[in-house]
Amino acid sequence: MLRKKFEYFSNFIFTNPAIICSFLFTFAFILPIILLFVFPLRLGNNPEKGFETDGTEYSKTRLTWARLQPYLLQGSQVEFNLENEQNLQKRINKRSWANDLINSMFSAVTCYDEPIPAMSFLSQFVIEIADMDRLFSLEFIQQLCSLQQKLFFELSSFSSFTLYKNIWSWSNFVNCLAPNQRDNCSQINEEDVNNFKMLIFFHRCLPHRQTILDCGRICGQIKSSISGNILNNTNQRQKRQFTSSNDLFEEEEFIEEKNKCFEFEICLKIPKECRGQMWFDLFYRILPEDVYSKPLLLNNFLPFYTFAAYRLQGINVPLNLFVNFEFKLKEIAKEKSSLFELKGLSLDTKRDLLLEAALNDSKLTLISASIVFALLAIYSLSIVFALIVSLQLASSVFISLAIFRLFISSEIPELNLISFVLLISVGSDGAFLLLDVFPAPERLTPTTLNKALKHIAKTMFLTQFSTVIPFMLNLLSSVDAFRSFGLFAGLTLIFNYFLLVTFLPAFLVLQSRWLNPWFVRWWPSRCWYCFSGIGGGYSGTSPPLGGIKQNQQHQNTRCSPLLFKFPTNWLERYRHFNRLVLDDILPSVLIQGRFVWLGSLSIFFGINIYLICTQLSLPRYNPLQLFRASNTHEFYDQNAEQLYPFIADKIGELPFSIRLVWGIQLINNNDSSLSNYFDPNSENQQKELLKIDLKNFKLDSPAQLQTLAHQLSRLQKLNFSNLPVGDKFWPERFIEWTSSTACNLTSAISTSSHCCKLFGNRIAPVSPSIFDHCIRLSTTILPTGYNDTLIWDRQTHRLVGYTALLPTKLIYSHRFANLSASFELIDQTIKPIINGDEDLLRGWYTTEWGVISQWFDLQRSIIEDCKQSFIVSLLVVLLFSAVMLRLNSIYATLTIVSIVCCTLGMLLLLGWEIGVLEAVILVVVVGLSFDYTLHFGATMPSKVCPMHSLQMAIRGAIRPILMSTVSSILAGAVMLFAETHAFFQVGIFLVVCSSLSLLFAIFFFLPLFYVITIWISKLYKYFLSITNNENSTIKIHKIQNCEWCFISQQGKVDLKMKKFNKNENRNNISISKNNRRLRGGIIVGTNERRMKIAGFRQNIENPLSINNNIIEPSNNRSFCSGVSSFVAKLKYDPREDEYEEYGDIIKL
Repeated sequence: MLRKKFEYFSNFIFTNPAIICSFLFTFAFILPIILLFVFPLRLGNNPEKGFETDGTEYSKTRLTWARLQPYLLQGSQVEFNLENEQNLQKRINKRSWANDLINSMFSAVTCYDEPIPAMSFLSQFVIEIADMDRLFSLEFIQQLCSLQQKLFFELSSFSSFTLYKNIWSWSNFVNCLAPNQRDNCSQINEEDVNNFKMLIFFHRCLPHRQTILDCGRICGQIKSSISGNILNNTNQRQKRQFTSSNDLFEEEEFIEEKNKCFEFEICLKIPKECRGQMWFDLFYRILPEDVYSKPLLLNNFLPFYTFAAYRLQGINVPLNLFVNFEFKLKEIAKEKSSLFELKGLSLDTKRDLLLEAALNDSKLTLISASIVFALLAIYSLSIVFALIVSLQLASSVFISLAIFRLFISSEIPELNLISFVLLISVGSDGAFLLLDVFPAPERLTPTTLNKALKHIAKTMFLTQFSTVIPFMLNLLSSVDAFRSFGLFAGLTLIFNYFLLVTFLPAFLVLQSRWLNPWFVRWWPSRCWYCFSGIGGGYSGTSPPLGGIKQNQQHQNTRCSPLLFKFPTNWLERYRHFNRLVLDDILPSVLIQGRFVWLGSLSIFFGINIYLICTQLSLPRYNPLQLFRASNTHEFYDQNAEQLYPFIADKIGELPFSIRLVWGIQLINNNDSSLSNYFDPNSENQQKELLKIDLKNFKLDSPAQLQTLAHQLSRLQKLNFSNLPVGDKFWPERFIEWTSSTACNLTSAISTSSHCCKLFGNRIAPVSPSIFDHCIRLSTTILPTGYNDTLIWDRQTHRLVGYTALLPTKLIYSHRFANLSASFELIDQTIKPIINGDEDLLRGWYTTEWGVISQWFDLQRSIIEDCKQSFIVSLLVVLLFSAVMLRLNSIYATLTIVSIVCCTLGMLLLLGWEIGVLEAVILVVVVGLSFDYTLHFGATMPSKVCPMHSLQMAIRGAIRPILMSTVSSILAGAVMLFAETHAFFQVGIFLVVCSSLSLLFAIFFFLPLFYVITIWISKLYKYFLSITNNENSTIKIHKIQNCEWCFISQQGKVDLKMKKFNKNENRNNISISKNNRRLRGGIIVGTNERRMKIAGFRQNIENPLSINNNIIEPSNNRSFCSGVSSFVAKLKYDPREDEYEEYGDIIKL
């Protein structure tokens, strides 16, 4: 039934190609363009958008806290209605650290004795010098000092946003710490440098480097938090200091303790010349940990904060100020390249510069498409066909974009741009295969077209959908960006396959039957159809339409320009040489060296398994890489933590505190629309309101309050809790306050009923109204704050919940192993207390800083998605290979697993870490590894001996596979010039995966197939020989001599006889000429020649066969002799009648 429908389909294409081409061109190309013009689609400018997990264990609590936190920053009243919510962010004053800068005394001087507020958040740049000796070069110090003057205009642009004026570089530290301090670093002379080097740096201070750092940490010389008010205030809130008088007292106490800290034993070991804030910062921030390293990386601080630090505080600094400064600094560094090289920058602008860089790199996809277009034009010898394939790929993209715009979102993530490169690589493979199997014009019939379409539809369905399925598996991911990318890339490949089996065959039929004859008749001088493929000769075996005698001479004489005229003998020689290498020498090399290839590739596979076991890891230092590793911004983010101690402390300062919440329901997005599923920031989700959790929390009796206090008491006793000793939460302080409240016992019971002595000896019962009255009264007596407060409904003024902050001793780290251990500890300890016992009040918890749980949740989702993708993709590939290759699927499975492991191992060797982008790319590694192996396996005929089966597989699939590999490698090589991390990694992946897929498909799959099938045939022959009956003898004879073996032997006999007849005719002519002179000798010579011919005819059978039995080549022979004998054995091609003298190819 299905076969008949497919025949109807192919017959419809054959009879109505113009209708199909017109219809698909209109609806697949014109209509999507119109829709995109009417409903424009914009590119997202936020690279972090979409990497928010959804539907996971931590995502709901994190999103709910993100909605609740802005209210608590203002007070304890929460809005549960939509009104007055839009201006919430505008009422939050984020500029909390500017006042500290106004009062600072470091704006106009380069030397200082106190920690610079938030110095770790200042902009920085890293330079590379040869070694430590360069540090004390006067020329280097003066040139580094001159940066202040050369960057004066760019630095003055930040005067409205910072009070600092000077760059804190190595030159400034030398000037301030030298024995003879100068007014400016430009006044330093050779004597000052030598005194600082010999008397102080090497002999006095450098040996005490670690002691200086330890003492500085004790004395509080770090003070790197951004202000002094965000993180420091958080620490103060953790200490439960709520009043301004307490804050002042704590600050005075801190200064007194600081003055005494240098009396500690560890600080007394430091020489007096090496004490001070600048010596601490020199070893802590400026010099790397290994000061003797070559080359030496030197850090320098700029007098303005990073772009992200300003934005975090609500200060809008123009981005172009940072861009102009970066451009000028790089320009100066190029001029001084003999002294130092600019290696790293910390401006926190890479997220804002990504969009422009991604658009520039997307232009490289046009170059990749042009290369593939050129390869198609050369391979098909038809520029028109290359244009049509480009139209097909563009149509696939336009359809997907139109669907994405209409049903998903009006903003496409930047991650989806890399799907264009994958489409160019994957989508062009079908075009090469279609060219190889499409019948020539003179052989084009409904039957031949049906066979060609059946082969291309079945083969490309397996190859395309083995890649589509991993993409579609991303729809089940908890990461929103993965869903969007998977849907877009999957739809693009699906539409590409549909156009491949409909639009391209219809155009080829239209071109072969109508267009080419018309062009040949009316415009024979057009150069774009002067190639031999104009007649539709898209297979390597079909003759050109231009070979028609009546048009051939006309084309050769009128074709212009001369650049397109190729000598026919050159093309034929190249074709013969190509056939000799690919069809004859390559099979002999594979068979004769089969154990060499299998052994070497097995060793290579083992090496890559070792690399995977030892090198596979998630990002350790740079969580979100946006540019390639050589970029200055990425260099700093990747290496600063390993070089400078203050980076690790800066990251560790992020408070790993736990937010505890009762009475608020978790946000549960019930909107099932597509736009909401793929866009986490859609309007519907933004309108999701906070809801009161009346089911699990109700605080209207003393018993419930005691339960809440008991929960908090258990949380304080946890080993990792960092709550100061003696500090208590509000429920515990409320119980103490009510217990100590004195009531007038002489008054009436009605009067004492309003007494707030709720615990202890109370006469009257506690009603809900009295309890509510006492709670409201306590808010005027007991201090509450952001980290320990009741939650009230802003409209009804009803008590609805409670929240508290539990500080911990846990330290934040980018490494997944450390984060996983921390979250596992939290889940095992806090979850049973706050949400385990049904008798207790049920609440929820999350990290105070949502980025911590978001990063952990994202990394965990990446691991789960990669595992899911690999397993499901491998199962799908196994199913497809079993359907298509049957028994050969065993060898194909081993090959695919080897390709996947070797690809991953080589990528890790090239420096890959499995981050967000790498996880997206690796989704398709199984599908792409399957293509070439499938093409070889699909062309292997059954009922043929292993030798000829391997030969037929190479002849049938090697050309489209080689062209697909070349196109993928070239398309990926172009991406290696990209600046953005996404395009660069895709380029590396395409080059590595395509190369290894071709290598293993040819030199592993085919030799493995030959070795195993030969071994199985020998084993089968052995069991048949044991039976010793007539049927077994016949079966053994069939195994030893397949149909192609007989055809090959008969073809060689005919070829040798044909050559012999030619030579004999030539000799007869020469004999007739000399018959008059040598009559007697001729007869004797002729008789001798006939005797030799008779002997030659007796031995004209294949010398490698005896009694019709093919003898396996001996293993002890040399490799070259084996190749030569095998080439002689395969030099006849029974498929090609037009190459009757095919054996003459060896003469080339």
